[in-house]
Amino acid sequence: MTFYFSPPYVLPEGNTRASGYGISGTPSAVFDGTELVVGGSTTTMYPTYEPIVTSELATTSPLTISAQYVLLNGQVNLQADIAVDLATSGANRQVMFFVTQMDLHGNLNMVVAMLPDEPFSLTAPGESVSVLRSFPMSAAWNEPDLNIIVLVQDTVTKQIYQAAQAIPNYAGTIVIDCDPDGVDAGWTLTGPGTTLSRNGDLTLGVFSVGTYTVDWEAIPYWDTPVTPQMQTLVEGDTLTFTGAYANGPF
Repeated sequence: MTFYFSPPYVLPEGNTRASGYGISGTPSAVFDGTELVVGGSTTTMYPTYEPIVTSELATTSPLTISAQYVLLNGQVNLQADIAVDLATSGANRQVMFFVTQMDLHGNLNMVVAMLPDEPFSLTAPGESVSVLRSFPMSAAWNEPDLNIIVLVQDTVTKQIYQAAQAIPNYAGTIVIDCDPDGVDAGWTLTGPGTTLSRNGDLTLGVFSVGTYTVDWEAIPYWDTPVTPQMQTLVEGDTLTFTGAYANGPF
């Protein structure tokens, strides 16, 4: 994950985490909460980072985490399932949630929000817990670029016990096919918990089954496709809406 320390991407939570790690300069990288590397390179940091990552990956985690989310009516509902595989301990462990956007400002998993922590006290193999969170989807975020990271961390030692990226629990897929491609026509998709307006071709996952409708815009000098178009999505299916514009100048 990436935290940025200057507007417009700075977060108070990011500054707090940087202070807790004792970060005094950027770029800085922290691995598993305990290995801090300050500074960068004009070429690559791979020779510095690779042995740290290899060493951390060789350490068996006592926990497993799986997480998934749905987005309906502008609200993201997240469920994280955490299980103990090996005996563990620690009185200061918290489940933490990071909302990120992929490739924002050229950074992978830029953190745009953090959700409230959840105390984690399980210690014995076989114990498990499900943690739920719900938050509004900001209009400034793009759902296909949305990633939610869940991790368990000791707030004193900073050790991260396990982390996982939540998977979108799509009910199916919708394909918007504007023909010919050069028209790049506008359209509006509506359906259960979904309203989206774009231009041109797009393939997207949707979170609910049910009836979906596409309205195609009228374009000068072209015959407009039949609109609206309506189809019903069943679980795991793919719907294709084709907007065939005809008798145009090309």
